[in-house]
Amino acid sequence: MRVLTGTALAGQLVGGPCRYDDIAGQATIVAVTPQETGNRLDVTFTFRPNTPLVSEPLYEPAKVWHLTLVSGQAPGPRFVKRYGIRPGRVLPGRMRLIRKGTCTPVLFAFPGMDLTRDPDAPPAHP
Repeated sequence: MRVLTGTALAGQLVGGPCRYDDIAGQATIVAVTPQETGNRLDVTFTFRPNTPLVSEPLYEPAKVWHLTLVSGQAPGPRFVKRYGIRPGRVLPGRMRLIRKGTCTPVLFAFPGMDLTRDPDAPPAHP
């Protein structure tokens, strides 16, 4: 018998619908360091919008953010190599700030970088 916890009832909406504003800008990679356990890398970056944000509580100019894949995991070495992620590199991107709903308040998207695919994930077992 399998017990599932934390699942929604049929037809129940959890966390959404959510609406975001997209803020164009640039991310600067601060550091790429191995995590203490596993084969993952802690990738940190800062984000600077193309247009200054005024009175935006979700944006902090000097904040250092952590790059995560959609799965919530940190990227691995293959992902970092594939996208040429290294300290000092500047990447165009979008900061997505929540405006409605209870989803993640701040998300990031980078053109050409697929945060849904994890080349470092172990192969799925049938």
